[in-house]
Amino acid sequence: MIDKIKFYTKGKNIYSNVEAADIIEYQDYQERQAKFINNAIRVYEFWGYEWRTPFWDKNILEYWSWIPLSWRYGRRLYFEFDKKYCLNYINNFRSSKYNVEYVYPKL
Repeated sequence: MIDKIKFYTKGKNIYSNVEAADIIEYQDYQERQAKFINNAIRVYEFWGYEWRTPFWDKNILEYWSWIPLSWRYGRRLYFEFDKKYCLNYINNFRSSKYNVEYVYPKL
């Protein structure tokens, strides 16, 4: 892993946590997402299904590159959005016959 980090940081001066996080996310995208995840979902092809990865669309990736690290860290933006816009739905579901409890992580 250290060698991969050195490869992705070669010739780059890292001056902040934001720059370090950007490099780590880029490495994750290039290595784990492109190789492991995409190959893992190819099992659908074996069964004759098509598959898509909409969250890896170029426009979506560019959008996330503009989100501040404080909102990306720990998926804070996701959970804040969920609380603000989905809480009524969750409360209705929770009070249904399924009696499901939804616990938000501490941010």
